[in-house]
Amino acid sequence: MHIPAHLIESIKEGNCVLFVGAGLSLGAGLPTWGWLMSELIEELEREKGHIRDKDDIQDLIDDYDFLDVAEVLRERLGDTAFLRFMRRRFADTTLQPQATHTTVTQIGFSAILTTNYDTLIENAYSPPPPVYTQQQASELAYALREDNFYVLKVHGDIHQAGTIVLGKSDYQRLMYANPAYKQYLSSLLSTKTVLFIGFSMSDPDLIALFDELKVAFVGHNNNHYALMSDETVSPIKAKRYKKNFNLDIITYTPSDNTHPEVLEFLQTLVEATTDTDTSPSTVPTKPTTSDKDYIFISYARPDEAYAEQAETYLTGLGYRVFRDKTTIRVGDDWNAVIEKALHETDKMVLLLSSSSMPDRKEVEREWFYFDQNDKPILPLYLEACTLNSRLLSINYIDARNRFDEALQDLAQALDVGFVPERSALSLLADQPNDQTIAMPDWIHIPAGTFTMGAEDLGISEREVTLPEFLVAKTPVTQKQYHLFISLSHPAHDVPYDTFGELADYSWNQKTRRPPEDKGEHPVVLVSAHDAEAYCNWLTGMLASKLPAGYRVMLPSEAEWERVARGPDSLKYPWGDWFDATLIPVKQQGTQAVATHHSDCKTSEDCFDIIGNVYEWTRSAYEDDDNERVLRGGCWEMDEPEESYRPAYRHHDEASYKDNVYGFRPVIVKVEE
Repeated sequence: MHIPAHLIESIKEGNCVLFVGAGLSLGAGLPTWGWLMSELIEELEREKGHIRDKDDIQDLIDDYDFLDVAEVLRERLGDTAFLRFMRRRFADTTLQPQATHTTVTQIGFSAILTTNYDTLIENAYSPPPPVYTQQQASELAYALREDNFYVLKVHGDIHQAGTIVLGKSDYQRLMYANPAYKQYLSSLLSTKTVLFIGFSMSDPDLIALFDELKVAFVGHNNNHYALMSDETVSPIKAKRYKKNFNLDIITYTPSDNTHPEVLEFLQTLVEATTDTDTSPSTVPTKPTTSDKDYIFISYARPDEAYAEQAETYLTGLGYRVFRDKTTIRVGDDWNAVIEKALHETDKMVLLLSSSSMPDRKEVEREWFYFDQNDKPILPLYLEACTLNSRLLSINYIDARNRFDEALQDLAQALDVGFVPERSALSLLADQPNDQTIAMPDWIHIPAGTFTMGAEDLGISEREVTLPEFLVAKTPVTQKQYHLFISLSHPAHDVPYDTFGELADYSWNQKTRRPPEDKGEHPVVLVSAHDAEAYCNWLTGMLASKLPAGYRVMLPSEAEWERVARGPDSLKYPWGDWFDATLIPVKQQGTQAVATHHSDCKTSEDCFDIIGNVYEWTRSAYEDDDNERVLRGGCWEMDEPEESYRPAYRHHDEASYKDNVYGFRPVIVKVEE
């Protein structure tokens, strides 16, 4: 059985978390999901008598629809009988850790997560480690930050009734009623390598975790691994998990139904991760041939021309440079030479591109070593690409279409330790979205001063200075809002009204879906409170990507007007003249975003800021928070051109909903 070198290295570096499923406890006589559901049916029959739809329930079990079955059986049993059964099944004091559990204790995992209710994992350790449940998010965040070892009972502790998770509703509450816990999981996935053992492809624990955290996986580069029987893994599913979640499946062929290969795999991991060579000769020594720093260039092969140019430039300045192509000789052990260089070098020049960031594990291995050892990383940003969240906190040198100038900035940074600032927030705007997920695209608005107001509209003009922020490229669409409606818990009301033409924009209350022909139109029939609920939800969804202190909100009046008028404080988004062709015609209805006219945008490529729908702001009108300011005009207006001015103010009750009211979120830093 082949064990990936990256997995072994992650364990050795203390950067691997073990995620344990029910399969690891089979040897102790504990049930799999299907087995547990069958036992629950028997318990229900003992408690309540004949089950009329038993065959239907069994069909669901045969189809691996375990979460729905669990919810039905739990509801019918009632909480008291259900918890009594669970304690009898999983709190049996005669259960003892198996060889698989004791072998796990010999491997240097940084933490262990388990969906199992039993206590076999923690009891295998002596002394037992700290044990947390999903309700202790703050303790988990601290343990993760401090690299403390712990065991997390992901679905609760059998001795704490209120923590037990079993059933679809429980899973949804776990993720969406506890944003701090979800943020913890997102941080774990972005900073650790995770090894899953004891799961199958049909396991609802694995499916639910990956489905609920799909957005959290987007943009994370960590490779994860799962040990699974080849009887449960189809090539198509394996490829899908690799593509969507960066999960590599390690397969084995079970020789019998006890799966002894799992223990063999763990024993092999013990041998592979135990360092028996402590000879001082294995410790590299730093070269002393130059007074200047020794530089490691990390890059992906498609960016070799840039790496070569950087090497030539730095060598000419007197730096000693490690670049694999010119330093590793024929016959050298490639991995050994790179490992030695990572230890010896002082600073890293990291070339960021779509080639190096999404799936180049060798690049990740290199920068992660520097990050873990607090060694300086100087990134050169070659093109828009998806970055690991750990890299978002580092200032960058913008090398896009200016590589020669960027090398001069690099020389300055190496000499005096200064990196020309490229903020984490501005880089977040460059992150490409997963096109299968309806999420906003963002535009970076740099810090600066603009003229707000318009004397000819009776609004006093003044200079306003704002810090940098991000703004959605378009108003939130019906499709994007539907993702929120689908995932929100408790369920949020859908946009709905049957009065007159408002009915054209009403959602189907039964299916909770928007009108079929308006998926790319701005969502309407939403109040300011609805818009704020969406922003709060999106903050949670993006938690692992947002720089510290930032959240998604409605814009203030000043932020909205700055976006609409641009850095030059224009009268209209496109200039200082009115052009009726650039806005939707009266009575035409809402338009699909970014489709009305190619020039109906700001100089920073923000679309539909005028004339499609009024957009809610977080600014109170005349200090009454029940009354909010709206900006931007709308498709229904039959007013003079002044009404479409970005400086024009409209207001309404924050709870009011209309087919001309939508919203556009921003990402801003929240004051402490």
